[in-house]
Amino acid sequence: MQPTPNGRLHLGHGGGPCLRADPRALRRDGHTAHIVTGTDAYENWILADALNTGRSPEQTRRHYHAGIADDLTHLGIRLDDWINPLDAEHRDAYQRLHHDKLAALQALGRAPQETEPVPIGQHTGRVISGTFLAGTCPACHAPAGGPSTQTLPAGQPRRRGGANIHDDRWGQIT
Repeated sequence: MQPTPNGRLHLGHGGGPCLRADPRALRRDGHTAHIVTGTDAYENWILADALNTGRSPEQTRRHYHAGIADDLTHLGIRLDDWINPLDAEHRDAYQRLHHDKLAALQALGRAPQETEPVPIGQHTGRVISGTFLAGTCPACHAPAGGPSTQTLPAGQPRRRGGANIHDDRWGQIT
């Protein structure tokens, strides 16, 4: 359970991962149980919210990290620790853990580095992916957004706001 700090919790969080991770039933049955979690500080939804609100990504993360903690408290979910992985006390260890896991997978040949074409915004110079991508589901033709549009057939993806993605330049990312 690591909600993205780009907004407050919604009902899906509360009824889904938050309550499933709640250790109260284990404690009631005599087990020692702890829950330590935090927010997912690296999602590009944070940048999207920051761009929309005029806040920095760090301000967005801190604002919603605190708000989500308040939401969990109101749901009656008690955490043993609530971590912002970008706080000074956690940042280095959090980044080292992920770097070491990726390096181990690469050493086993399980995470090969690849280069692929990506759209790059004309005006921003940013890669257009994830939250900045929108399109139409190829199966049901409903509007789709975020990572779910990465598998859309050529010609359908577009930037949020409706601009055709093919108006942007394409580059390589590794």
